Amino acid sequence: MPHGDEVEYALQPTGLAGGRLRARDRTADVERTLPLSHITAVTERS
Repeated sequence: MPHGDEVEYALQPTGLAGGRLRARDRTADVERTLPLSHITAVTERS
């Protein structure tokens, strides 16, 4: 985040291009685009 805060999202990936991940955030019902350089961890959820 802009001030160095970390945020955890549960996302469903929809695309990967140009160094960015596009994904659906079902909790907030929005599509998010995140730079890969800002993603610090990935886990699989069932």
